[in-house]
Amino acid sequence: MEGPELASHLFMSALMTRGRGAWGHAEQRAKFADFTPYYEVLDILGVDHSTVKDKIRFHDGKNPFEGAGMALSTDSAASQIHEIFNKRISESKINTKGEQYHESDHALAQQLVMIHDVIRRAKDPTARETNIQNLDKESLNNIVSDLKAVKFEDGTSIGEIGYHGSLVKLTLGPAKEAIGHYRQIFREMQDAGFGDLISVDSQGNITGRLIKPGQYGKSIGDADTYNQILLGLESIGQAKIIDGEARHTYEALVSQSKLKSAEFNKSIRDIINKNMELLGQQFDDHGIARHPINENPLWQFIEQAKTVEASERIYNLVVGTPKGDRAESDRFFVDAMDAMFRVGKDGQYASDINDYKRLVQDYNVPEKGKKLTEEQKDHNTNIEVQLEGLRVLFNLRKKALHGPTHKEPSNKIDQKVL
Repeated sequence: MEGPELASHLFMSALMTRGRGAWGHAEQRAKFADFTPYYEVLDILGVDHSTVKDKIRFHDGKNPFEGAGMALSTDSAASQIHEIFNKRISESKINTKGEQYHESDHALAQQLVMIHDVIRRAKDPTARETNIQNLDKESLNNIVSDLKAVKFEDGTSIGEIGYHGSLVKLTLGPAKEAIGHYRQIFREMQDAGFGDLISVDSQGNITGRLIKPGQYGKSIGDADTYNQILLGLESIGQAKIIDGEARHTYEALVSQSKLKSAEFNKSIRDIINKNMELLGQQFDDHGIARHPINENPLWQFIEQAKTVEASERIYNLVVGTPKGDRAESDRFFVDAMDAMFRVGKDGQYASDINDYKRLVQDYNVPEKGKKLTEEQKDHNTNIEVQLEGLRVLFNLRKKALHGPTHKEPSNKIDQKVL
């Protein structure tokens, strides 16, 4: 599978799945565990589109698209894309019924029209899908030319980085802005005297404790909304939750604050509402009051964006070009995989990861006429499980290296490295 095709599967599956998981959690977690939440996304690689619904969980309803439209409409590059389609479609006078559309020349327009439609639907939920294949050749050529010239904040253009790279930038920029409003809630709570409960360091890292009732089942009011925001940020790797103590129960916190329960709740509610209002103003949510997490289309967009970010990380890893703030550890991981699995001068991987199990240090091969002991079988099973945990990434890296090779692997593998 070629790089662009691989990226397309990754990014589109990321856009269509709901991405919760461990990506970006503490560095001490095993790398294998770090990738686990995205196996479902990677599992659809190479699968025909008619069977995709059997492999991934689709969103129902318009909320995710509403959130994406609200977020993308504030992004400069996405707004330019939207205006390009508006302008060129309004200028087009000819309905050619697809006769002048050519995939080789106009694919970029077909790919990015979804950005235009998502923004349109955020403004008007009744808006219909745009069929650009009915445009005349001149309009299609102009759209593609205009799209290629659109630049991002870092100076790169759509023409330079292509559709796949553009999707990542279009998604992560607005998501980062939105997450900033959630982070600000905790900064203000920290400044308002909740520093023993929540802290945000100079790098924006959030560490917090959940507020629990002193009595099971007792209502804790707006403190529960605080809990849901903290849990939400933890689920996308943007916060770390630590255990609370007796002084962190709802009743103890109210007592320490010298406020009545209703006043304590209001102090939390005011901070949350203020920042949610600012979030709504920035992303033009039509003045609709929303819960910060539950059924909030912007929050769903943030979740999707973290999946796109994870997919980009995996893509860069499997093609051997790690990037971002974890590039060093990812580079080490790729190098370790290549050292174990590349075969011969061509450096390709073997056909199946099980071809390597006999090469792992201390893997037990029964002598002729003898059986393995239960202890030896258990040891072999442990090695096989470790190899199986790498199967998805092994297969992706194998494709990226244009494998498999027909040569037999022969290099010994240190079980500690595995």
